Amino acid sequence: MINWQIPIGLLFYKSNDLKADGYLSYIDLINKAGTPNKVFWQPFGLALAYTFGYPIIKNVIQAVHAWAKTWGTNLNLRITKTGKVSVSKYIQLRDNYIERTHLLEQVLEKESEYLKENESLKTTHLELTHTANENQSWINRWRRLNNIGLMNGQWSVTMQNEENKFTLSYVIFIDGGAISQLDESTKQTEYVSSIENFHCNPDTQEIIFVLMSAGKRHLSGVHTLTIVEEGKYLRGFADKTNPIEYKRVNIETRYL
Repeated sequence: MINWQIPIGLLFYKSNDLKADGYLSYIDLINKAGTPNKVFWQPFGLALAYTFGYPIIKNVIQAVHAWAKTWGTNLNLRITKTGKVSVSKYIQLRDNYIERTHLLEQVLEKESEYLKENESLKTTHLELTHTANENQSWINRWRRLNNIGLMNGQWSVTMQNEENKFTLSYVIFIDGGAISQLDESTKQTEYVSSIENFHCNPDTQEIIFVLMSAGKRHLSGVHTLTIVEEGKYLRGFADKTNPIEYKRVNIETRYL
């Protein structure tokens, strides 16, 4: 502070103290100590010196610190008997280490991504396998239910004729789609018709087939049936209008 005499004199000096220092009064102190040189030019010059000189001094100090640090590092290397490694070589090795560390981090990050992707693929594989197994199970059931051999056996058939209002009851034998009936007079089975275009829907448990009569093999009916009690009964309609029921006579021989 260039003009420090003014605040010191105003705050702490008495009149006798001012006169002892050669000042007639406080005004005289201000006039003598507050010259333009002390009040403006000297502070302005110091401010300029600080503004432009401080960065230079700061950089010089930082450079000295960097040199001292480098010198200390090199000294430590020499003390630990690795002084043959130059500072530039040390910096190169350090940078190489940092680069390899960065590469390792990238590899670990990629590995983490691959592991997550692998887990996702495993989950997808399990889901697809489950779906494939379900589809295969449905296909196997479809094949089993659409095998005409499942109708093999002895059946008691009851059909109501809605047009003529009467009921027919008879027993048939089915073998590979061929239908036979027992001739009461001869006590022999007689081939009467065959099942063709047999189809079963596993989802709705519905069966549809065409009956072809023997001899001239003309169409004798279309049966649309529903599986009841795991195949113990087949109930539905003949030609869409006549209610009909197939009851398996031998329970142990049912396959549906």
